[in-house]
Amino acid sequence: MLRMVGLGLGLSLLLMASASAGKPVRWQPLELFGRKIALIDTDDEGRQLEVEGKVVAENGVIALEKIGVIGQTGYAIGYAGSGGNACAPARFIIAFLPGKPARFDGPIGECQNVEFVNSGVGFVFEETSSYGNGTRWVWLPETGFSAPQKTATAPDPMIWQNALELKAQHPGLIFSYGTIAGRLAEMLGQDEATFKRLLDGVGSVDVEGDAVIGTSCLKLHCPDETAFYIVDVSKKQAYLAWKERDKPVAVRPEVKAWPAAFRRRLAEWARPFK
Repeated sequence: MLRMVGLGLGLSLLLMASASAGKPVRWQPLELFGRKIALIDTDDEGRQLEVEGKVVAENGVIALEKIGVIGQTGYAIGYAGSGGNACAPARFIIAFLPGKPARFDGPIGECQNVEFVNSGVGFVFEETSSYGNGTRWVWLPETGFSAPQKTATAPDPMIWQNALELKAQHPGLIFSYGTIAGRLAEMLGQDEATFKRLLDGVGSVDVEGDAVIGTSCLKLHCPDETAFYIVDVSKKQAYLAWKERDKPVAVRPEVKAWPAAFRRRLAEWARPFK
């Protein structure tokens, strides 16, 4: 049995495995920076990562993504997760400091779509939600990952008409338009966090004339956790609706204040809840 394991850097290693009936499959150990790393396919369709004889991670999918050197320290960046699209895998780093045992750092950012960049002295890992708030970790060879730091991107002070450019984009980006974001925050009050959470799911934006129409649904809970909005850029008005699990539909403003055409779109969106 043969398997190709991609390691970034344009490099692939061919690993060979053998197994007896009913026993886990153990891939031939890979030597990195003088240390041995092994992947073990368990008998419950999972995988273990072993570093210098010690199991450091176990999950449905484990892979090494990037291998390199910063200063005098070797590193291997990888990810581990359950597989599928429901939840993004968590990130980890194996550090190979000269004269010290290999060190496993992480995992961080499970279900958070974390990206990373080389800072020159280490790595910065960052997750950013669709409306600008996120989490950042700084990794250094000597100390590993820092504590998570909350980040926020200030909304751009754009005019309402610029929101027409959101067609086919993610609906959460409506909060990156400063004047609109301010109006939405006023309308939502204490429900702003709930609306943003529901808006940060799987969604889309359509544009009909001067109306920007956004819908989103949390993937694991569709259609019970969902958000909907219409922004009329010509009249500088917004109309919002959302639904939480086991709760009635909430709207801002009240339905009778919605223009007739917008009420029809609201009724289409709310049809699954009737």
